[in-house]
Amino acid sequence: MNADLGRRILIVERERDLSELWASALEHPLVRCTEALDPSHGLGLARTSPFDLWLVDANLPRSGTQMLVSQRPESSRLLLVSSDQDFRERDAFAMGAVGLLHKPFSLDLLREGVFRLLELDVSKSERVHPRRAVQLPVHIHHSGLGFGLEGQVLNVSKGGLFVLSPSPFVEQAQVLDFAIQTPQGDLLGGQGEVRWVRRSRESALLSGFGLQFKDLAPKTQSWIEGLSL
Repeated sequence: MNADLGRRILIVERERDLSELWASALEHPLVRCTEALDPSHGLGLARTSPFDLWLVDANLPRSGTQMLVSQRPESSRLLLVSSDQDFRERDAFAMGAVGLLHKPFSLDLLREGVFRLLELDVSKSERVHPRRAVQLPVHIHHSGLGFGLEGQVLNVSKGGLFVLSPSPFVEQAQVLDFAIQTPQGDLLGGQGEVRWVRRSRESALLSGFGLQFKDLAPKTQSWIEGLSL
């Protein structure tokens, strides 16, 4: 994401009052929200201009949500909003979402989650390493405890990565092996230590954890260097 160009959000919500309320809550000098009341209108807008984030009603009628998200470009992140309390983290994750909010929700929670995704919440001076936003599948394995889990890498830095995984059963200080799959099909392996864990109930974003690199395969190291971090 380029701060000089600002951040663009596509809001697809069938209730106009709600979409206008969310857009108002997300006002920021670097943010521009565009609203659509149905999936077809949303897709038409997305074809004319790229969006950094799609904020989408997960309960659009006539399979509208599935139709919409299936055509979302990989460069756009997806935050789902649902009135169905049975719609869970794993459902959102399966649709490619990085966050989920259940109605009714706090506007502060919406703002915090969206701005974190758009990297508007933390100044660069507070980071040890600059980050690169990605969304790549990753397999995590703990050889000692014998468990494995699937996730998505959302951010990469020279020091580590953030893994999105619904209901992660990892703990701080665990050392985990990982294998990231690139769009070209390459597997990038390494090992890292869990530095922190975030549960979904604490944020609009899905559960996940931060992994600090301990050992990287040469191919993985070259890939990270190629990101120009």
